[in-house]
Amino acid sequence: MYKFFFALKNLLFILHLGLGTRHFGVNNKIWSKDDSVFSVPLYTGIFTFPKRLKMMKKRAFMGFVPFKDAKKMFPLYAKKNYRNDYK
Repeated sequence: MYKFFFALKNLLFILHLGLGTRHFGVNNKIWSKDDSVFSVPLYTGIFTFPKRLKMMKKRAFMGFVPFKDAKKMFPLYAKKNYRNDYK
């Protein structure tokens, strides 16, 4: 249930990172005047969407999301890769 509410709250940001948009979803805003460092051409973003979603999981544990929240969203990944910190 936690994943659903987190995804709903951050839907623009997830789409921005997943598709690699240039302005849409930056800082969870509908449109930002600043360019994103994660932007890629649209055709590349569509074809690499599954790979970029997997990378979001890894980024969550790199500090983009607090570790406590990342453990709640991806418990199996946390158990597999962060056994000592999982408790």
